Amino acid sequence: MQTFNSSVLMAGTLVVWWLAAFAGPVGADTTVLADANATQSAVVGRGGQGARFVEAMGYAPAPARGRPGMLVRPDGDCSTPTGGTVFGFDDACREHDLAYDVLRFRHAAGEPVRAAVRWVADARFGLRMLERCAGFPGVEGFGCLAVAGVYVAGVTVNSLRQGYGPPVEETGLEVGASSLAMLALVALPFAGARAFRWRLRRQDADLAPPGPGLAWSGSPASLVRWADLGREGRRLLSRPSVAPGAVRVLVEVDCARGIERRVALALAEAERLGAFTRATVCVAVPTGSGWLNPHAVESLEKVTGGGVGTGHRYGPELERAWRAPACSPDGGAARPVDVGAGEP
Repeated sequence: MQTFNSSVLMAGTLVVWWLAAFAGPVGADTTVLADANATQSAVVGRGGQGARFVEAMGYAPAPARGRPGMLVRPDGDCSTPTGGTVFGFDDACREHDLAYDVLRFRHAAGEPVRAAVRWVADARFGLRMLERCAGFPGVEGFGCLAVAGVYVAGVTVNSLRQGYGPPVEETGLEVGASSLAMLALVALPFAGARAFRWRLRRQDADLAPPGPGLAWSGSPASLVRWADLGREGRRLLSRPSVAPGAVRVLVEVDCARGIERRVALALAEAERLGAFTRATVCVAVPTGSGWLNPHAVESLEKVTGGGVGTGHRYGPELERAWRAPACSPDGGAARPVDVGAGEP
């Protein structure tokens, strides 16, 4: 029951959001709203244009039951197999049908139909449903909003498909096919992103920690757990060694809480692996994702013949600590080198 309540609450929130985002800017355009009202009144009135509308469309608009100021298409419906709903959206659907018929009539008469006028018709349709849902208390009201959300979504998709031009009557097969195509276009980027994430996860599963023979972080004896390293860090440490004796110290954000603890962990790991006994100490700067150019690291290891200790730099505190003379066994023999992450 709690899941159902959460679902209808979410659907109701979406309806309110749609009305605020969609009807807000249109309603603010008073010229569009006035044009829509004046046009509909002239077309369905008793004058010559009203008579031509009745002759062309085959019916005369009528006031909704109990609402004299609301004109509807008498034989209109909500275009569903079951007709209206238990929430009484029939009048809203009939009014919307009339608004679309007015737009079709104007288009057939050679009059320009502004896209914003169709926006007004759709927005008014959603507002009428919101008015109905306001009369239902509690969970029933949320259910009403959920159903209204389905109707509003269908109307919006249809208008988007037709470019908010004059409404075109289509068969159910045509509407279904084009709607599915539109949904497929919307879903395609999400499906691609999901497939890409799945591929990355598969690749990550194949990454193995460095063996005990390497003086690298993430090994079985390391102070840095393999599980605490990010994707880019594991990739760097999974590459084969190019120079025996090289040290790689890698401490990422999830390895310890706070910059001070991460600095302490990095120094302890560097001392354990003997990074400060190497002739060269490289303080490397990764990108925000943790990526560090592996070719830069491996090139330095080859040039120094493995006599280098490389570590990620996490802020100026770690840089100052690694540059301190006390970090080298002979009080300053180690030569610090900065290597940026480079371009991925």
